[in-house]
Amino acid sequence: SQGALAAFSTMTVALFISMGIPVAPAIMLAVAIGAGVGIVNGLIVSVAKVHSFVVTLGMTTILRGFAVALNGGYPIPIDMGSDFINFGNGNVAGLSNTIIICIIAFIVCWFILKKTNVGRNVYAIGGNQEAAKFSGISVVKTSVFAFGICSALTALAGVILASRMFSGLPSAAVGLETQAVTAVIIGGTSFTGGDGNIAGTVIGVILLGVLLNAMVLFGLADWLQDVIQGAIIIIAVIYDKLRRKGA
Repeated sequence: SQGALAAFSTMTVALFISMGIPVAPAIMLAVAIGAGVGIVNGLIVSVAKVHSFVVTLGMTTILRGFAVALNGGYPIPIDMGSDFINFGNGNVAGLSNTIIICIIAFIVCWFILKKTNVGRNVYAIGGNQEAAKFSGISVVKTSVFAFGICSALTALAGVILASRMFSGLPSAAVGLETQAVTAVIIGGTSFTGGDGNIAGTVIGVILLGVLLNAMVLFGLADWLQDVIQGAIIIIAVIYDKLRRKGA
């Protein structure tokens, strides 16, 4: 549900800014709400035992509905003179704020996955949830943490998007979930879980970005770009299954 959550976050942060809430608290509130969505997803998945795909698919529709409801389906404009605009468009020493935020996010996630017990638990549950449970790992806490972090970062992406669009837009980020899945699978993350790393995801994001830009430069139709992205996902999943089977 990354696309819908990002769109919802553009609306929430734009609404907070229009209400006169200072920039930093507005951003933190929008990210906190996003994290709350992830926590709800994690609880439903781990406690109610509903498949994560079904839960997030349903949440996609819910969040799109809320994004539309916040302003009757209309965008929420953000004043061009607002300091918030600099959040996604400014730079520090010539380096874009967006790039800086991405680097920090990747470093934090790398540290969590490689240097903490929580990160090791994430890999363990992804590899074999039942074995992880019997070894004393809390499936509920770890799942809620993973979903919460994912949604918080997605909400942060929505905040950046709102800053770059100068508005909250309920129809924003359509198809973002497909791009997210494509990037991490290209980066070597197993579709079945338990395998993958942040460095691979960085490479996957860069490769996907280059591919998408190349398709635009070559003038490929939108429908053909979607077909190619879908084909990449299928091919990557097939390759992953063959690789794991061989291993």
